[in-house]
Amino acid sequence: MPEFAGPERSSFGLDIRLGVERALAEFADRLAEGAASPDGLDRAEAKPALRIASGANLRHAAALDAVQAALRLGARMTWQCLAQIGTEEGIPAQRMYLVAEAVFVYGEELADQVRAAHTEARARTDREVLRRRRRLVEQLVSVPGPSRASVSELARAARWPLPATVRVVALRRVGGRDVATVSAGPLLSAGFDALVSGDADAPYLIVPETGPRALLALARELTDWSAAVGPPVTLEDAGRSLRWARRLLDLADRAAVAMPNSMNAPNSANPALLHCTDHLSALLLSADEPLMRVLVDKRLAPLDAVPAQRRDRLAETLLSWLECRGSAPEVARRLGVHAQTVRYRLRHLEELFGDALQDPDSRYELELALRGRALLHSAEADSRLIAAG
Repeated sequence: MPEFAGPERSSFGLDIRLGVERALAEFADRLAEGAASPDGLDRAEAKPALRIASGANLRHAAALDAVQAALRLGARMTWQCLAQIGTEEGIPAQRMYLVAEAVFVYGEELADQVRAAHTEARARTDREVLRRRRRLVEQLVSVPGPSRASVSELARAARWPLPATVRVVALRRVGGRDVATVSAGPLLSAGFDALVSGDADAPYLIVPETGPRALLALARELTDWSAAVGPPVTLEDAGRSLRWARRLLDLADRAAVAMPNSMNAPNSANPALLHCTDHLSALLLSADEPLMRVLVDKRLAPLDAVPAQRRDRLAETLLSWLECRGSAPEVARRLGVHAQTVRYRLRHLEELFGDALQDPDSRYELELALRGRALLHSAEADSRLIAAG
């Protein structure tokens, strides 16, 4: 068989040769026993087949097919030799029929045993690769992150080529789906290989950065999940990317960021996914909530003098004006109110904030504070809903 051509004295050749020798010896023993007992052909162990399977190194289905073809060929050749001996020795045809049956039954048994050994070996290999990949995932998202050199050997054992950059995708169940249903397999057709975490409560993926086509495939695979995609980072920063992606999921849960099908989102072509790169300002502001509260309290203190029912309307108007720096009609269109209403609010805001509205640094901090205020309000509303529920 050309698939198994190689030096006979190699470990490959010795295993194959020894397996065949043992198979022939076992067949002779079974045939001798079968002469005295019709059940003698069913009492052998699979050791020869295991040795043949080991020598063939059955990692692929093609190798399994080649081994089974070799065993069928071997059975035919064995019978040709025995038939010639039987003819020369004048052995009765009835006895030769039994020998022929024994040859082909044993050949089929060997083929079945090799197939079972292949299935078991593949399952064992798959379990080991999965275990190593889980270890690799845990190391990659550790903080501080590991060096490329420290994970290269584990990545090789896990059969995962180390990419230059990765994206970490944080997942959250929708409708009770189990993390076990998230598989890297369907994503391979998009040209990349994903690592799947074993964290059942807060699952995540690590995917090589391979461009928009892969993200489209990812979006199709994860349509039943809430998913946030971290920015592309080096392997050393994978843990930070996971932290940012999980924080974005938290913000989305309390409606503090726009949903990914927003027309303003650069990645709106992937509606199943939230992208950290679309919400960097929200992530930055929410990174240190106590400090954000200090900024809000300091810069928006003039609003404390306004009755609560008017405070939100003034804050909304001021943020819109800062974002577009437009005229009253333009701000009115953004807010869906009359232009005269906007002019009245802007005059009130000028009375409250004075020269701060003309100073660039003050306007910058005011906009940050107003955005931070919106994030804080969404968090407080979420807390009230939880308490009420």
